[in-house]
Amino acid sequence: MEKASFLIVNKKYYLINCYSQTVDGLWISVPPYIKLPLDVSEGTLTENIISALNSSKKNIPHPKDWDARKKEFLKQINEKSLSTIYKNSKKIFISRDKQEIAFMPTKNIGGKGRFDDLSEFEVKISSLQSNHEIYNSLAVAMSNCS
Repeated sequence: MEKASFLIVNKKYYLINCYSQTVDGLWISVPPYIKLPLDVSEGTLTENIISALNSSKKNIPHPKDWDARKKEFLKQINEKSLSTIYKNSKKIFISRDKQEIAFMPTKNIGGKGRFDDLSEFEVKISSLQSNHEIYNSLAVAMSNCS
């Protein structure tokens, strides 16, 4: 299983990032953190999503200093606080296995980085689909975010 996320940050830009699983079993956000303008092409957007999924790993070291991770994340995306990223943002969790890609829309819970799955609106497609189909599935999932 490979995981990534796609975030529309306050209608300002897209943020795509990889998720990797630690030796303790926790899935955490890890670089690359890909920041793209809202007017990015469909091809560039889907290529970056696939790149983030391809970067997903298992059995990475479990973080010891969460504050340092947060500071490094903010530095890499040129933001001052997590609340400026998450307030009014919409997020899709993306997972891929050998057979399918799943797009899980979420509900933003208060702008503090908590997003609850809206599993009734999950979109699944074959992992062999074209970039155009990936883009369309992302758009459908995004339309169900709240």
